[in-house]
Amino acid sequence: MKPEIYYFTGTGNSYVIARDLAAALGADPVFITNAMSRTPVFVNSDIIGLVFPVYIWGIPLIVSRFISQIRNLKGRYVFGVADCGGEPSGALNILRGAVRRGGGELAGGFKINMPSNYIPFGGADPQEDQEADFKNMKNRIKEISGYVQSRKTGVIEAAGFFSRLLFSGLIYHAVRGMINKMDKNFLADDTCNSCGICSKICPVDNIKMSGGKPSWKGGCEQCFACLQWCPAEALQYGKSTAGRKRYHNPETSLKFMLDKSKP
Repeated sequence: MKPEIYYFTGTGNSYVIARDLAAALGADPVFITNAMSRTPVFVNSDIIGLVFPVYIWGIPLIVSRFISQIRNLKGRYVFGVADCGGEPSGALNILRGAVRRGGGELAGGFKINMPSNYIPFGGADPQEDQEADFKNMKNRIKEISGYVQSRKTGVIEAAGFFSRLLFSGLIYHAVRGMINKMDKNFLADDTCNSCGICSKICPVDNIKMSGGKPSWKGGCEQCFACLQWCPAEALQYGKSTAGRKRYHNPETSLKFMLDKSKP
């Protein structure tokens, strides 16, 4: 049975990682939202990969929910890959805990640095920095796929103790219960042309169109797909994002993201 690689993505970084990992391992990448259309979830392969972006120094809430819905993780070789704009802090330790609660064990956890898409902290990285990340990603894919093919265990990549304690321990656990409601900071400015792409591309169906304008329903994952893919750049997050350069992975397209965003 070929490996199964499950991923969550908003702007395409984790998809590209999952796609390339799947190619190296002879697998197919599966979007987590689509896998969750059937519950409970039963995996078929002995090798399970989980690929996701780091959010607030932790794992996306939807990844936690997905793992909790898998009924047969025990005894399988599970590995995780976290993409991040900086350090993952203790995100992969959080993933290990989620896998353990699901009855499995994390054989390996790896980080891959990718261009940041968290626009409240700043616009898209300079092109040369993005290219360096993409080159590094290719090398990391080779390392990770070799590790998995050899069935090695024990590597969980993380930042230092105090980073894990502060960011993944205190901050992530303090904030995670409020993440869904953080969508109250989104707004559509006067350049919104009512195209509805934000509603269509949201991977958790959290945006509805009302009177030609988007509104958010309080179930946000903070993936920023709506803002980053808006063709008019009309969506903002608070007062700081207007005029900041948008980002999505250059190896994805709006058509692809719209096609895969719903089961």
